[in-house]
Amino acid sequence: MSKQDIWTELYDPKEGRKLREIPIQFKCNECEQLSGHRIDCSSATKEQLYRIAKTAQDAESLARKRADRYWQMLQQYQGKLAVLKHENNKLRKANERLIATIGAEQSEEDE
Repeated sequence: MSKQDIWTELYDPKEGRKLREIPIQFKCNECEQLSGHRIDCSSATKEQLYRIAKTAQDAESLARKRADRYWQMLQQYQGKLAVLKHENNKLRKANERLIATIGAEQSEEDE
């Protein structure tokens, strides 16, 4: 455990008591970035720059997967909406035919 790590005790109903690591928020003196460095910071090490780049790549791949999932969901909902519109049109036509037949029967009874 380093000096910058703080451990706190949490209670998890499933596992009971457990320790959780809370990193201290530090600020870089050169780039003034909280908990890390900017890519152009001169005080950043190669490992820190690699971690920044890897995090960006992971975020990009997650965003692409999320966008693909939303696109598929949109296509599914468009298909469901088309089916509902078709069913609604069929029911509307059937209702118009029923109203027309009832109107025709009532006009025959009135005569």
